[in-house]
Amino acid sequence: MFIAAAAVGIFTLGVGAWVPGIIFSFIYNKMYIKELLEKGYHPADEQAQAALQMNGIIAA
Repeated sequence: MFIAAAAVGIFTLGVGAWVPGIIFSFIYNKMYIKELLEKGYHPADEQAQAALQMNGIIAA
């Protein structure tokens, strides 16, 4: 993360150094949800299941 932030920060004079952190947060959340589903957790209701299906996290 530090290397990615430093690389982006160099090209944007420090302004864009936060961009890799924002991007990684979305990637990490998707990875974490998939891990929970593999451990046996399931969506709380139909709306949550539909949202996971719409985002491609679980199959229909």
